[in-house]
Order: sequence, then structure tokens, then C-alpha cells
Amino acid sequence: MNNPIILYIMITSFITTNSFSQKTIGSIDRIEKEINSLIDKNTKIEVLADGFDWSEGPVWSNELNGLLFSDVPQNKIYFWNEKDGVTEFISPVDILVFRLHLVEKLEVMV
Repeated sequence: MNNPIILYIMITSFITTNSFSQKTIGSIDRIEKEINSLIDKNTKIEVLADGFDWSEGPVWSNELNGLLFSDVPQNKIYFWNEKDGVTEFISPVDILVFRLHLVEKLEVMV
């Protein structure tokens, strides 16, 4: 998928099954009618967590069944899933260490 905005909206719409009240922001502009086949008209943009300095990502991991994103100034990568919410995934971030850490986590889950 070439459009990160569509990916973000798809992820946020996927994560709308929480049984608790969720903070929402903004709205989804439906410029093209085809978006309605991907995103229900009642979908809200949900805030999964806040309090970060500068977040980058997100990326959905099917293997981990959750969302990975970083807080660049804090040099941390966080993981979010529906069961546990946000947890620190790796800190400090070193790209080689991150790759090894991800492989180890995936091996544990297999």
C-alpha cells in the first residue's frame, strides 16, 4: 500500500473493537467513495496512547498481532496490542539490536 494515510486509517478502524470508552480525535474525510468499502461510516479515529515527544510509525505486525511505533527523542520503540495496551518494546533503540530483538520475539511466539 503506497498511501500511509490510508494505512493509518485502516489500522485505526481495525482497532475499534475495544469494550471501554476510547478517546477519539478528528474525522475521516471521504474524498473518494471507494473508501466506504474499507472503512465503516461510523468509524472514529482513536487515540491509543499519548504523552510521547515525537512518534513515528506506525507499523502493524501480523506476527506480533500488534502495532509498533517509536518515540524518536526518547530513543524507544513501543508495542501496542488490544490485550495489554502500550508497552515498551525496546530501549535504547539500536537498529541491529532491534532486528535481533524482533527475531527473538517472533521465535518465542512460533
